[in-house]
Amino acid sequence: MNSAVATLGYDHYNFVSIDDLFDYLDRHAEMVTGSFAITPNSTMSVGLEGAFVVTDYDQNVLNNSTDYSVGLFLETQITNYLKLRVAAGYQNINFDNTGLVNDPNDVSDYYANLLISHRVNSVLTQSLAIGHENQLGVDSDFVRLSYIRHTANWNILYHTLLTTELFYEIADDSGGNGPLFLGTPGVLLLNPFVAEHIHRYGGALSLGYQLTPHVTLGLRYQYIQKDSDQPLRDYTQNRVSLDGTYSF
Repeated sequence: MNSAVATLGYDHYNFVSIDDLFDYLDRHAEMVTGSFAITPNSTMSVGLEGAFVVTDYDQNVLNNSTDYSVGLFLETQITNYLKLRVAAGYQNINFDNTGLVNDPNDVSDYYANLLISHRVNSVLTQSLAIGHENQLGVDSDFVRLSYIRHTANWNILYHTLLTTELFYEIADDSGGNGPLFLGTPGVLLLNPFVAEHIHRYGGALSLGYQLTPHVTLGLRYQYIQKDSDQPLRDYTQNRVSLDGTYSF
């Protein structure tokens, strides 16, 4: 629309656990996103963004929720090699409180994120992301999260992209009578109400190899360390994943 750009998107999301112990996490979500931006010049966009998400769980353990957010954003090409995106707004999550998680709290908070993308040279591109947001919890209604993440892409091998990632997160878990499986699989016990303060950090190393002009294969290793102020809730995670991508 001349100097204005409107976008609208819809996604349907299914989460299905492959382990019966975690069937209580099975859920589906309907997600609608949209934005309206004005482009005062060829290097800048400023506008309004929003999202609406409805999440329903298959089992009556975690609470169903309705999540919406609305805010402003700015995107600008500072130089030929440096790009900036910043956004901030209001986020609200309402829970129906019909599940076994006894947490009466809803979310009424701000969200904010900043992304700086930098093309150093033909070999290296990097990005820095800083943000604050609220996410659905695993054993609770929600987790309030602040993060900083650095990603670098190294084009130093023929037909191979090397990516390195570092991150640090501070989070507060809302707590609740979260599910805990002990003894015989399928026997569900409940924890007492436990709010949790979390520090989580780690990094990742990824290799992407272009097998053909349309097919790319990927190998990724990720390390995560979680430190909690609650006993028995720390963990160390090592994750390896393989993926394949076909581009038309």
